[in-house]
Amino acid sequence: MLRFARRRAARRRGEERGAALVELVLVATPLLIMILGLVEYGLMWSDSMALDRGSRSAARVASQLSNDARADREALRSLTADFGDSTRLDVQYVVLYEVTASGMDVNCERHSTTTCNHYTPDMLADLAVDTVWECGGGAHDRTWCPTTREAELHDPIDLGVLVVARRAGVTGMFGASSELRSTTVMRLNPIHR
Repeated sequence: MLRFARRRAARRRGEERGAALVELVLVATPLLIMILGLVEYGLMWSDSMALDRGSRSAARVASQLSNDARADREALRSLTADFGDSTRLDVQYVVLYEVTASGMDVNCERHSTTTCNHYTPDMLADLAVDTVWECGGGAHDRTWCPTTREAELHDPIDLGVLVVARRAGVTGMFGASSELRSTTVMRLNPIHR
């Protein structure tokens, strides 16, 4: 009888351990998913803030340089300096544009027009090459040349910076990657003559 009671008690302890393991899995799985989601969301928010910081920095530089031939190049340098070392952000394109009553010309997101310059990652890689900037014949900024921007005291324009980047996911909770966008608008500093 004593042996039978010991076996029964050992079996119950084994069943209780199994039940405890099942309960742990049931509780830990949603908790782990929630923690991974919070980590991914926090990293996404941090990357979004870095993109906003870069967009503001580029708009600030472009508005201060106003219609100086170096305006776009220096704005893009400022942008890339703000998040150039981020391993999760991959810039898809940057648009510097004239803000009109309707906002930005819809064609600016695909290519440069007379009211915007559309910059690709290849163009951003050329920031150190002098021959492709400052509105020359084959320059990246020739379509909406900074020197043609209205920066007079009586009627300065608003300049916008749109940055679109792909962000690589870390945990995969929200997919392998996501698109982040940041837009900043500033008024060109007027030229006093």
